[in-house]
Amino acid sequence: MIIAIPRPFYLLVLMIVALISLVTCFVLQYVAHIPPCPLCIYERIPYAILFLGGLGGLCFSRFPLRALIWIFWITFLASTGLASYHVAIEYGILPSPSTCASLFSMGDIHTVQDFQNLLPSHPSYSCNEVSATFLSISLTAYNLLLSLSLLALLTVGLFFKSFIQEKE
Repeated sequence: MIIAIPRPFYLLVLMIVALISLVTCFVLQYVAHIPPCPLCIYERIPYAILFLGGLGGLCFSRFPLRALIWIFWITFLASTGLASYHVAIEYGILPSPSTCASLFSMGDIHTVQDFQNLLPSHPSYSCNEVSATFLSISLTAYNLLLSLSLLALLTVGLFFKSFIQEKE
């Protein structure tokens, strides 16, 4: 027997997971001064979509939940792919993309002042460098595990209709 979870609770759980993920990213970036690579920035977008979509789903309860879950499912399928790609780059399985290279052309530098103006105010990591680990696992690998977990939760919500209670 599957217990039916009320729609608001399901959306709230998804929103809380997204919010915790985003707050963690911003705390690491702005408080702990761990600069993200370009792929790390892109990996935040699905969590923003999940949070804002969940908020919309709570505010506009007439919007079909299955359509919203499909949007989230596609988003986190892409998130899982991006996180897998980033993990493969970190472990040296795939080469780093050109977006992770330096962001300026050496042809733009004519004086020392030009060079200083092109330097970022904060250091940035390359996509193939592990910026931080927890229990010897990179944060990118944790993102992959979280994306897979959310994808599984969304899959259950999609294919087991009795899992989510639409009306109270």
